[in-house]
Amino acid sequence: MIENVSNLPQEVCFYPLPTAIAIEPQMIPITILPKEKKKVFVVYRSEECIEFKGIVNIKSITGKILNKDYRLPYHVNVHKNPLKFSAKRIDFPVL
Repeated sequence: MIENVSNLPQEVCFYPLPTAIAIEPQMIPITILPKEKKKVFVVYRSEECIEFKGIVNIKSITGKILNKDYRLPYHVNVHKNPLKFSAKRIDFPVL
């Protein structure tokens, strides 16, 4: 959840994003009006079972008055999915 506690609109950018990380909704920059809250999802997609640490930089822009940078550390531990599917295609009946 991102909340704008100021009386001015904010634009928030995430940079640089590793290829395995996506921000949803995919609006870059994310515009947040005064006193508004926006739900933002950070999605990590990887084909590998790995443990990874890194930092995503966040830039908050308030018009042309103020730019502020934040550093958001993250830690990802990806495990293999215990589900297996025997078919590569699933047919659904149509009514």
